Parts: sequence; structure tokens; C-alpha cells
Amino acid sequence: MDGLLQRLSAALTRHELIRSGSRILVCVSSGSDSAALLHLLQHLSPCHQFQLEVVHFNHQLRQESAADAEFVQNLCESLKLPCHLQISESLQHETSGLQAKAREWRQAASMKLATQLGAERIATAHQADDQIETWLLKWLRGAHLSKLHGMRWSTLPFIRPLLACTRQELQDFLTRNNLAWREDKSNQSPKYLRNRVRNELIPLLKELSRNGLPQRLEDLETQSTHLQTWLADCVRAWQAETGVRASGISLAVPTLDGLPELVQQEIVHHFITERSGTTLPYRRLLEFLKLLRSNPGVWEFSLEKGWRVRHRSGILKLVRSSETPNSPA
Repeated sequence: MDGLLQRLSAALTRHELIRSGSRILVCVSSGSDSAALLHLLQHLSPCHQFQLEVVHFNHQLRQESAADAEFVQNLCESLKLPCHLQISESLQHETSGLQAKAREWRQAASMKLATQLGAERIATAHQADDQIETWLLKWLRGAHLSKLHGMRWSTLPFIRPLLACTRQELQDFLTRNNLAWREDKSNQSPKYLRNRVRNELIPLLKELSRNGLPQRLEDLETQSTHLQTWLADCVRAWQAETGVRASGISLAVPTLDGLPELVQQEIVHHFITERSGTTLPYRRLLEFLKLLRSNPGVWEFSLEKGWRVRHRSGILKLVRSSETPNSPA
């Protein structure tokens, strides 16, 4: 068995990604990562006893979109696998947050299709190089030290069987076996931050670290995970002592007194983001805490998606209000 096949087979078992007899929906774009994923899973399906179905997403944003869809359909026909084509009618060029909107559409469409097909898992082709990109993007966007993690092997129903494989290894596998794929020219565009991280920042960091970048990031992620575990233990102890839920809609500020600074930050961050579904970069969190400690009066702090945190008499409350804040942040 090919070495890459052996590693993937071991990963499926070690991380309990696929149950015997289950149906798997594989997301295939026509690029090398997803083409390799499909071929690898096809090879392993008799051994692990799962059934495959394929979904391809046509965003209708590139001239090559129709050719990509045709490539995937022909590939599925050659492998005798069902192929489901999803076409977006709403995505438009030059709109704000286009990549995020496209990702949200793919996730929603694939989950709906998986339900219709009775597929237990949705397999995506994220691989080791994507992990590095994700970690660096989180750092660039100001993630808290305890949140500097890459993608998990599974966030059900999604699974990522290729996280231990590099892009080069996948392309080498395809080349060895005379298997085709298509290149997405938009992956070279400097318009997107992820592309600049992939094509400019990562090669420089690998050179400066003498190819030690993956190990450096893995070490930092391990430390980040230990910190996250400690913070979670502290938050549980605080909840047991105070009877307060950090994910409620209100939080009494005095209950934070005496807690270590990092624990206070974790509780406030969790309180704001879990209930509202918003993001809160670390610098923004510090701005909020500075306001909380300097202004005992009545004020509101603006968040994303129309949410605000209102402070009154030592109580923080999450609101979606049209009221004019007394002291906007």
C-alpha cells in the first residue's frame, strides 16, 4: 500500500473520523488537494467499508468555473461515484467579505445535502499547509494566545483527514499515479490575505526558520492548548463558586474581583462571544476592559451584528437595542 494511503488509513482510525458502513460526502473543487482526497478515500473505501458521494461547488465567480465542474463530473463518472453540483446564485465579485460568504454558503449547502443523502460525515481537503496558514491568519488578526490553534481533525459533521499531509505530498501522489487535477489561478491573487500568507509570508518564515516553521508553530500550539485548559479549569471553578454561567446574557462585574487577569479576560470574552456569536479580537477585548475599569457609570459598548454590551450598576448585559448609547465605545 502506498505510504500516503497507510498514513491516511491510520488517521481515519486514530481520530475516529469515519464509521464502518457510513456514507461520506466528499467536497471536491478540482484542485490537487481535493482530487487527492477523493482518490485516496476511494482506495480505502473497501477496507474501511464506507460509501462515497461527491459535491462540487460552483461559485460562478471565475471563467474557469464551468470547466472545473465538468472536470469533477468526469472524474466522478470515471470512479463510478455520484456527483452533486451546487451552484451559487447570490455571490458577487468585489463584495465585502466575499471569501467568508462563500465559505458559509459551502458549509450550509453541504450540510443540507448531507442530510438529504443520509451522509454522516462531510470530508474536506484541508491539509498541513492549510494548518500553517490558518494559525498565522489567527495571529495576524489578533487572536488571544489561548486561541492560537489550527483546525481540528473533526468538527462534526465535517472531517479533515489530510491534516498530516502536505500539499507537495498530495501532488506527488497524484503525479506518481498519473492522476489529473486543475489549478485555481485565483490562489495566486494577492487580493486575498490568505494568498499573501501562503505565497509570501510562509516561504520567508520557512527560510528564516531553516524549515523549522511547522515545529515552531506546533510548539506554540501545544503551549496555547495548555493555557486554554488551565483557563477552562479556572472558569469552571469560578462558576462553581459563584453560580454564574459565563454564557448567560448578564454578568455581575463584582464576581470577577480577585481573579487573575487572564481568567477575567477569558470570562468576559466568553460572555460576549458565545451568546452573541460575534468575534472579539484581543485588542478590542482590552479596550472593553479598560472602559469597564475606568467608567462605573452607564454606557454601551458596540459589537458586531448589531449587538452591544450595556453596563449599569455593576451589571453587564448583552442587548440588541436601537437605543442611543450613553457613552459609545
